[in-house]
Amino acid sequence: MRRQGLMLACALLAAMPAAAWADAVQDSIEAARKAYEAGRYGEAVRELEFAAQMIRQKKAGMLRAVFPEPLPGWKAAPPRIQVAGRALLGGGVSASRAYTKGEARVTVEIAMNNPLLQTFLGIVDNPMFVGPDQQLVRVQGHRGLLKFDPAARSGELTIAHERKVLITIRGQGIASGDVLLAYGNRLDFGKLEEALLR
Repeated sequence: MRRQGLMLACALLAAMPAAAWADAVQDSIEAARKAYEAGRYGEAVRELEFAAQMIRQKKAGMLRAVFPEPLPGWKAAPPRIQVAGRALLGGGVSASRAYTKGEARVTVEIAMNNPLLQTFLGIVDNPMFVGPDQQLVRVQGHRGLLKFDPAARSGELTIAHERKVLITIRGQGIASGDVLLAYGNRLDFGKLEEALLR
């Protein structure tokens, strides 16, 4: 019940104007201060957690500008934002966007604080662990790992940014891994860096 309430609150906050959002964060922080001074520590913690979640939601919203524009002939769905509470994945922030062209589909996912990032870095840091069906690549200067199955017409491109963000681009019904690389080369890493600094 508590998790459902938090998800509903995040959805409502996503639709709030920036000024109202800032006021809501400040209101929660002020409520936490008053509860703390009154000795209501549990309430103070809940208010601070709520404020922190609102801030994470705002940070996640900045990821919308990172996603690439669709390739010629492709269509893009609106980005989807997901924020996990501190108890889930350490407060991870992620966003995804789907692109389609006929039966072909590509999904771009950007995840901060993803526990799989360390596993991926362990592979690219030690090329001996790269599988026979995988290929090390560079995407806008960032290290990546490309995997494509011609028979299944599917593949996956994984990119690490600043050892902090894991970007995964998956494709189904595509002709080659070049489609995945094309989307990777359209990512706005400048906007991603801005989101990391906030």
